[in-house]
Amino acid sequence: MIVTFQNKKATDLQILLPLVLIVFTGVLSLGIPLSILAVHVKETLGLDSFWGGVVIGVESLFAVLFRPYIGNFLDTKGPKNAILLGLVVSSFSGIFYLLSSFYLDSAFLALSIMILGSSFLGIGQGALISGALAWGIGSVDPKNSGKAMVWCGIAMYGAIGVGSPIGMNLLEFYGFKVLSFGILFLPLLALGFAFRLRPVYAIAGKKVSFWTVVYKVCGPGLGLFLSGLGFGTIAGFINLYFMSRGWENGSIAMIVFGGCYIGTRLFFSGLPDRFGGAQVAFISLFIEAFGQLLICYSSSPYLAFVGSGLTGIGYSFVFPAFGIEAVKRVGPQNRGSAIGAYSAFFDISLGISAPTVGLIVNYFQYESAYLFGGIGSLMGVLIAWKMIMDQKRLEIANS
Repeated sequence: MIVTFQNKKATDLQILLPLVLIVFTGVLSLGIPLSILAVHVKETLGLDSFWGGVVIGVESLFAVLFRPYIGNFLDTKGPKNAILLGLVVSSFSGIFYLLSSFYLDSAFLALSIMILGSSFLGIGQGALISGALAWGIGSVDPKNSGKAMVWCGIAMYGAIGVGSPIGMNLLEFYGFKVLSFGILFLPLLALGFAFRLRPVYAIAGKKVSFWTVVYKVCGPGLGLFLSGLGFGTIAGFINLYFMSRGWENGSIAMIVFGGCYIGTRLFFSGLPDRFGGAQVAFISLFIEAFGQLLICYSSSPYLAFVGSGLTGIGYSFVFPAFGIEAVKRVGPQNRGSAIGAYSAFFDISLGISAPTVGLIVNYFQYESAYLFGGIGSLMGVLIAWKMIMDQKRLEIANS
């Protein structure tokens, strides 16, 4: 992705801090609507939880559909241009969300316009996050690529965690129109910072097809997919879960998730690079599974907060841990496609989990959503275990 580092005199953290600011500001346009779309669809439009899941899932669906183009764009035009493109496209989602607020008396028309807005948000966020990851990896010492993923994740999930209470308060006190203006404005604010990024140039070399890259990264990608089911249940349905139990402050669970996620990455950012991606993913997925099951069987909101925190701790290292394993499997000239392909598994996870959980809670209680997430995390443990065993067999064969 790059021939030399951005600045050998600067520390990795100094190099990455501008990127962290851009990602945090840009992803707020996803974090703010993510946890309130299902609430808005159910409470304002009067539709059931399935349609709330569809609005959330469409964002991920379009992110997946455009991943091949985003990956190719990254490898040919460079990460900075992908970041700029992603921010511009993300801002368009706010326009459609705003437009939908003028048709609240026609529920399915408003829903259709919201779905269109979510499609733009998915494309834009896919380009932004893939570009940011590629820029970070290409800007630091190659042995610290995991650290670049860690800091991008801190910005991304910090924005999602902070976005939840912001979204709920904007919706409650100011309405969906004001919230939509925020979604429109934030990517444009981040765009002003992004123009100042130094370019990271694509590296010469033979490019392989996007689908060949998908095949190479499908193992780590499947682990990411399974871990993402737990994140999807919290991000999309924790507020409705609290409402169904008669509890208040459901958005605090998202804050706890985000705080534990960020705190774990801040204090233990070197773990994936130090101990290996598969090993860290194995332990992390166990913790995530326990957190999901604790939410499922919580008898009080405080236990649900603890479960959300444990989910955040466990989930915090899954993306960089499996991500290290993914980028190892391709050459540097195809790293942009690898990041795009690998990230697509997260989008697929959220895209599938949102409407699936919406269907589950229509027929069962909301607790069942977190049983679903816990089972997914435990299945991810098996993926990580297989990767560890494959690595040990390879070491024995080469010794």
